[in-house]
Amino acid sequence: MGTKDGLNIYDRISFKVYSNDPDENLSLGNNYIRSLFEGKSDIMYIGTDAGLYIMYMVEDKFTKLNNKTADGMEVTSGVNSILIDDKGMLWSATMNQRVFMSDTNKNILRKVKVAGLVLEPNAAWCIKSDRSGVIWVGTRLGLMRYN
Repeated sequence: MGTKDGLNIYDRISFKVYSNDPDENLSLGNNYIRSLFEGKSDIMYIGTDAGLYIMYMVEDKFTKLNNKTADGMEVTSGVNSILIDDKGMLWSATMNQRVFMSDTNKNILRKVKVAGLVLEPNAAWCIKSDRSGVIWVGTRLGLMRYN
């Protein structure tokens, strides 16, 4: 469970609380958890107020997703929603930076753009995929559809 004071995980016996430890570089980098997405192979994607983190659940270690776009931009805003699509691409809907798509296997990050619309600054609140693989993003401007 994500909270304003870290990540709480229940193991059927007790809760374990994960939070930022400034003396530990493999701790959670920000305590305000906005979104969670369970990936494959014991990986949890964690959207915080300061970007996106990956938790390696077996090792109890965290790393910040530091992929950058071709022009050097990275996800630094609050991540409101996370999705992995049917092609394995990681999508993140952010508070102030719109929507990003990441190929974590190739360390490629791309900012998703919509022709004819100025989306910045614009909060993207939620991101979902339908049965046909279309990505839907709820924003302050309304519902956006990505093919």
